[in-house]
Amino acid sequence: MLKRLGDVEDSVWVFRILIQLNQLSAGAPLSPENRAAFESALQQLFTCLRECNDARRELGRLIKQHIEDVREGRSVVVSNGHIEVLEDIEPVLNRTTNSFFVAARTALYHLFGQKTDPSKGPHARSLTEILCGYNLSFAQSKKDATFEQEAAKFLLAKPGWAANHLIDVLRSDRTTWSPGLAGYSGHDHPRHNVPGSKDALSRQRGQGCDRTSQVKRDRDKSIC
Repeated sequence: MLKRLGDVEDSVWVFRILIQLNQLSAGAPLSPENRAAFESALQQLFTCLRECNDARRELGRLIKQHIEDVREGRSVVVSNGHIEVLEDIEPVLNRTTNSFFVAARTALYHLFGQKTDPSKGPHARSLTEILCGYNLSFAQSKKDATFEQEAAKFLLAKPGWAANHLIDVLRSDRTTWSPGLAGYSGHDHPRHNVPGSKDALSRQRGQGCDRTSQVKRDRDKSIC
């Protein structure tokens, strides 16, 4: 596993998740069939987490290298007042970013489950569904009201301290990263903030035009 993931320190979050899930399963009264299903789902989750980690590291490497290339004039040059992009980072940045989010969403499916859709037939059970016998796909709900409604149903079906604590953890996640990942549509794409990318250059040009317009307005006011 270490060889597949690369640097140990860089991948500690992956192993923390896997260890915690294994600890949960160790205390769960699973039948041989459910134990086998859990191990299979855990392996699939590990594959997705590895893909997430690989994409995350590649994104960091791409952006760091591109910033250096821009600084050294290898990717972008300014000639006669015009900015020229010699090497467009956007295609590879798009692919790598999409790879991360696709793997991340699939990882969440393996962890919490998917919504029941009759048109798609029965879905594979998630790790949490195998452990507690309940589909927790509502954890990925975009609307807080929907989440709270489904959480209340879960607590009625699975009363107890552990269930309440789980909902508290999920509720806390919703204030940090969960909704952003579930609702990702590309508007906050890293390319918007990478120096030398087309989007960044377009913003710079637009800001330059705004400044020019403001100078003209100030000049006209002074003339009047």
